Amino acid sequence: MLIEHNSLAFTPLALCNLLNWSKKNGWEVIVVDVLDTLKPYREHAELSGISASVLDEVEVIKLGGRVEVGNVIERISVVEESAMEKELARLFEDIYSKRNVINATVGIEKLFVLYSGSLKDVLSLVDFMVSFVGDKRRKSVFFLNVDMVEKAQPTVLPMLEEFATTVIRTEKNKSFTKFEVLKSINPELEGFEEEISVDDCIEFLKKLNEKAKARTNPCSTFLSSLPALFL
Repeated sequence: MLIEHNSLAFTPLALCNLLNWSKKNGWEVIVVDVLDTLKPYREHAELSGISASVLDEVEVIKLGGRVEVGNVIERISVVEESAMEKELARLFEDIYSKRNVINATVGIEKLFVLYSGSLKDVLSLVDFMVSFVGDKRRKSVFFLNVDMVEKAQPTVLPMLEEFATTVIRTEKNKSFTKFEVLKSINPELEGFEEEISVDDCIEFLKKLNEKAKARTNPCSTFLSSLPALFL
């Protein structure tokens, strides 16, 4: 699944909801944190009043960066793209041979910026991402900042959209966020759209983290069902 967003989107909402849904439904999650992207996710969530406990507890693979958020199980250098691929492939094979997990990657666009001077590295990274499509041991969710990707490597976004089984675009419009399914292997989901209040979503996640009964609002049913629909 590819979740496209711009630089103004409040992406911690989507990630926190995915982690809460996974915990509730018995799925393990491993977050791949590229160049400390998870740090602002955590701080923005906490500043908005959402408990960051799910981000503190989740297993994390760090690609570059220096700030630890979550339960960091491995650190991998991003200095050389080929060496990074090799280490990731080894680690993924070890993990997925033992358990089925949801793999959520945040900050992948930063790698395309980092490797933008080498088309070979960019294409190799895309090919590496494509190699996991169809692997039934894992379900992958990539959060992608399209503003950054389109400026760094304009050809990357169409390639990523081509291999993704599901593409969801999120757009912020004042205090609302619009979700639109641009692509899905399930024809019934093609063209699905929903606009929800950011305030409602924050209130819903606050109540979930407080283990209180969340008041039904336009966001609660939508956010609760979204991961199940697309995973």
